[in-house]
Amino acid sequence: MIFAPSSGAFVRRLRRDLPRVRISYIAIKPSPSRVELLDAQRQANALIAAEARHMRGVGLIEVFDPMLDSGGLPHESLFLADRLHLDATGYELWRTIIGPHVRCP
Repeated sequence: MIFAPSSGAFVRRLRRDLPRVRISYIAIKPSPSRVELLDAQRQANALIAAEARHMRGVGLIEVFDPMLDSGGLPHESLFLADRLHLDATGYELWRTIIGPHVRCP
C-alpha cells in the first residue's frame, strides 16, 4: 500500500481545520540514477492518483512524464552530476508544472 495509515487522517484533519484548502501530491519523479525503478514509480503514481480521486479537493501533480526523453527514460539534462537531484533546468520545468497549482496571497 502506498499511503501511510495516517494520510487519510491527515486529509481529514485538513478538511476539518481548513475545509477549502487544496491538497496536491507531487508525483514521484523519475531520475537517471534510479532508472530500474521506473515501472514501480509509474505504478505508485497511478495508485496515488487513484486514491486522490476518491478524496475531495485532493489531486496529483504529474511531473513524471514531462521529465522523460523521447526514449521514455529520465532526461539527463534535468539533473545534477549525481543523476538524482534536479539542476536549475529541472527545477524550472517543475516551476512551470507545479506553479499553476500553487496560489500565494
